[in-house]
Amino acid sequence: MERAGAFFVWMLPVLWGAGSVAQWWSPGDENGFYILSSLPAAWVAPVIFLGHPPREMTPVLVVLAGAPVMAGLGWGMDCLRIRKAVWAVLYLAGGIAMLYVTLRTCPNLTVAVRINGPLWGHVLLAANVGLYQSIVFSVALTCVVRAGRWSRGVAQEAGQVLRQPECDEPR
Repeated sequence: MERAGAFFVWMLPVLWGAGSVAQWWSPGDENGFYILSSLPAAWVAPVIFLGHPPREMTPVLVVLAGAPVMAGLGWGMDCLRIRKAVWAVLYLAGGIAMLYVTLRTCPNLTVAVRINGPLWGHVLLAANVGLYQSIVFSVALTCVVRAGRWSRGVAQEAGQVLRQPECDEPR
């Protein structure tokens, strides 16, 4: 059996962690963008809120909590052998679509920046939400394509079994 690569197990935590830390410095919409960018680390929120660590430790704790979650998702994607090109296209498309959605909530760019914070915050949110979308859609698309190939193969085999030529040999 061919061994799966380790592309996603490293790429997802690095992209997500960098985006999350950058989002900390440009949180947008009264920290709402930062919360969305930090979803994989949501399980550590009670520790952060109840433990009262120094505010400067928040991005470190979030990355330490979310990186294993993203690495686990990456491991699953590596095991499924998700095509990197498909994932990259879905990531780019998801990020662009999310940026469009966040900016279209306001009549123009000036109003969006005034209400929700700097443009950089919108871009970082779009990158991390696009990452989440790319994971879900690439896994779903891979599973659907493989199920279709499998069912086509089963149907072809069943057709061959049902249409076996009769023997012309006398009995």
